Amino acid sequence: MGVPTIKTGPMTVEEFYAFTDTRPDEEKWELLDGEPVLNAATSTHFSSQVSHDSRSG
Repeated sequence: MGVPTIKTGPMTVEEFYAFTDTRPDEEKWELLDGEPVLNAATSTHFSSQVSHDSRSG
């Protein structure tokens, strides 16, 4: 039996796509410097407030 290995280091683009294929569509991921980062979703209220604030300035 072989010894399991753990890959360390940055994630490749191919690995990132394979990873995101396993995640729900609602999750939005970015690959930043080889690290997968989950983007926080904004609420509808927050998005409309930001939109309103940007127009009133």
